[in-house]
Amino acid sequence: AFWGVLYIAIVTGLLYGRFSKPIPKIMFSEKGVVAPYKDGLAIMFRLANKLNHQLQNAEVRLIASLMVDVDGQPNRQYFELELERKEIIFLATSWTIVHPIDDKSPFFNMTQDEFYFSEPEFMMQLKVYDNSYSQDTFTNTSYRKEEIIWNARFEKILVSENSINYVDFTKFNEISLTK
Repeated sequence: AFWGVLYIAIVTGLLYGRFSKPIPKIMFSEKGVVAPYKDGLAIMFRLANKLNHQLQNAEVRLIASLMVDVDGQPNRQYFELELERKEIIFLATSWTIVHPIDDKSPFFNMTQDEFYFSEPEFMMQLKVYDNSYSQDTFTNTSYRKEEIIWNARFEKILVSENSINYVDFTKFNEISLTK
């Protein structure tokens, strides 16, 4: 009888532990954009909170992997990209992740053709504190060169009607080309 009760307790604990893992409900844009930003360009990605509650202490890391020429040989290198803002206190609606292409960027002075030839891949990790689970949760995504649109921008998704602000998720992945 003791071993039967112990067996049921262990199986119940393992099943509960397996299916109760917190998973943040984050929506990532299908594409990234290289858009006009200040006096230059920036690489941008969009994410949003699909839940009706706030996620706190959101922190993002963006790593770029690209082929570079080292002594005449192509070599894949990884760069942690500087972001306009790498953390926010509350993730209640949406957030556009912005990497300014400046003199510290591995994409500085790169043309669109050079960009695609370097075979870039962007890996993004998001860490947020979820109050409903009382712990940090992690999620990640990646974007390949085919998923980056040059000379484009994200459409606005934050809508204000009758003093009420909300995110219009129907426009979440809409992109318009710039000149």
